[in-house]
Amino acid sequence: MKKDNLIFIHKLLKAIADSIIIVFIPLYILKETNDFKMSMAYLIIYSLFVLFFMFIFKKIIQKYGVITMMIHFIPIIAAEAILSFIPISIYSLIAVAALMALNQTFYSIPLNLVFTFSDKKTNVGKFQIATNIGKLVFTLISGYILSSEIKNSFLILSISSSIIYISCSIPLIFAYKELKDSYIKFNELTMEEAIRYAKLAKPDDSTSVHMVWRDDISKGLSTEENPLVPGDYSVNYKNKEILQ
Repeated sequence: MKKDNLIFIHKLLKAIADSIIIVFIPLYILKETNDFKMSMAYLIIYSLFVLFFMFIFKKIIQKYGVITMMIHFIPIIAAEAILSFIPISIYSLIAVAALMALNQTFYSIPLNLVFTFSDKKTNVGKFQIATNIGKLVFTLISGYILSSEIKNSFLILSISSSIIYISCSIPLIFAYKELKDSYIKFNELTMEEAIRYAKLAKPDDSTSVHMVWRDDISKGLSTEENPLVPGDYSVNYKNKEILQ
């Protein structure tokens, strides 16, 4: 299956899982405690943890961003378990907020800052439509279930969302190699990594991309292999007046 289709499936399942439970956590806290301040406390603590974790885990995520995206659901499942089986208190609230912030950090940093899907323009609309439909439908369904008299409604939704969260990571496993190649890390690249990323930037197969050393513009690398020397991607510009 093509990478674009795998990403499409992942984003659809992710949107559905998020809509089942995450958006209702503050309301669930309000419903169980009948205390508006507890809901507000959760949101404030969650926001502070997000800022803290983004600072603490920045370097790890820059290096292993694809992996953190694949396991981002683990803190969510742990948070849902706490809310389902432990009475809500300030301590359980802090634990849930920390876990949800960890989930946000594991997913949003590589997705929004240093992660490129290399989508075609035609796929952007398809992804957006899919996620919006998923959010709308399952937000309505989940809201109805939570507001009903169904026994253990939160637990039922937690189990449902956990299954979907695990399922949404499966497409990423099949697309792992391509996603890793698309992952731009803010650190020094090896020669092999530089060539691989430059190849991804090529507009088509009929062109080649050259990278020139900043401290010596007479030397560089090409995405095309030297036809006379297998495995050699180096180029020399000493006789090229355009670079003088």
